[in-house]
Amino acid sequence: MDDNNLDQQNQPQQNEQDNTSMLDKVIQNNPFVKMGQSRYENVQTQSVVKSTREEADEQLAAINAQNAEYMRQQKLAEEAAKAKRTGIYVAIGIFFGAIFIVGGWLIVNAIIASQRTVSPDEIVANNNGTKYSRIEGYKCTSEKCEKAADIDKDTILVRDGGKHYIYNKTNKEKTLTAIESKDYHAITIFKWGNDSLAVLDPESGQSALYNVTANRQITDYSYDEFYTDINSDTYKEMTWIANNYIIARNGSSQRLIDISSGTEKVRANKKVFVYDKYFFDYETDGTIHVYDSTPKQFLVVKADESIFVKNSYLVIVNEKGSTSIYDSTGAKAKSSDFTKTINAIKVNVRLRTLLNDKSYYHIPANN
Repeated sequence: MDDNNLDQQNQPQQNEQDNTSMLDKVIQNNPFVKMGQSRYENVQTQSVVKSTREEADEQLAAINAQNAEYMRQQKLAEEAAKAKRTGIYVAIGIFFGAIFIVGGWLIVNAIIASQRTVSPDEIVANNNGTKYSRIEGYKCTSEKCEKAADIDKDTILVRDGGKHYIYNKTNKEKTLTAIESKDYHAITIFKWGNDSLAVLDPESGQSALYNVTANRQITDYSYDEFYTDINSDTYKEMTWIANNYIIARNGSSQRLIDISSGTEKVRANKKVFVYDKYFFDYETDGTIHVYDSTPKQFLVVKADESIFVKNSYLVIVNEKGSTSIYDSTGAKAKSSDFTKTINAIKVNVRLRTLLNDKSYYHIPANN
């Protein structure tokens, strides 16, 4: 085959390649085609990126939501715990506050009750229409009205307008007393023998003794203390004196007071004693001063001597048996059957004999 035929065969293929190359060139050189292609590739890439980002955003949003929910639940739990603790503290505070309030209320009312002598509803009116208190049935006649003391279950002592009245709650009777009109720190009523007595203790100064039963003053205001317990050591071996005498203290000395007259029978630095018709003054030096019924001192008994009383005779015996006998006037006893009986006892056993004979009352020693 010649060269012309070969050129004819190859020419259509070359034409096709040339045409293809030209199209590619046109397409490659066409800016609009390139722009479209680029946009298509960018859109596709952006779509993939966007899908991945949206998925990440959604996962992050889910995690944030989960964390937020956890924090919210934790906060709610903390607030619930705090509210619970606060509730407990509030409950405890309310409990103790209630106790404090109730306790304070009880204390205040107890103080008011102890100070108030009448209740608010115990009010009566006098003739002028002014309202005054009523105390356990007693109709007050002044604003300054109060119960001073209980005398017994049926009788009270009332102070009304400065005066003191004995009021019987059963028969509604009141009796004006002779108690001096003054302010008293306390009026103490006590049973003494067959009578009711009262210690009048003023706001200032010394005390006095008053006989409530007899409605009369016994002593003036001259004593620091009255011994009102008949069962105390002060009245040991002489409890019988309650109907006749009482012991008071003034300063450092005791005084034996006659209830009927209010006079002092005897006084002593250490102790007073009374038996039969004799009064005894116990001194700090160990001696006992003896008084007759007047009373007048007639004898000083030494510490080593013993005193006996029988049939109103006073018998003094020392440790050696030496004896002195006196009558109730304080004079030496005259010879009698009584004196002869004592003198007939041997001296060396006389003291022991009288101590063992219970018919002779042995006056307590000054120990």
